[in-house]
Amino acid sequence: MLTYTKIHFSAEERLMREHGYPQLADHKRLHDQLMDKVIQMNDKVRSGRMVPSVSLGTFLKDWLLTHILQQDKKYGEFIHIPVS
Repeated sequence: MLTYTKIHFSAEERLMREHGYPQLADHKRLHDQLMDKVIQMNDKVRSGRMVPSVSLGTFLKDWLLTHILQQDKKYGEFIHIPVS
């Protein structure tokens, strides 16, 4: 999940830069916050501490419902990419 998140956010931010997305800085801040959460979960797993499936599920649900369906949709509309 950590590797995927890094690759995904990097590609997304590059696309926003290429198209001159005016909300890039705000969107990057959201990415940084999400990345911090992913790193925290990864650190817990690597140190042998459990990450409750409820916490992971809540995080992924929040990411899907708020970030992808709301924030990513905004830049998709800006650069004319349908986001479903």
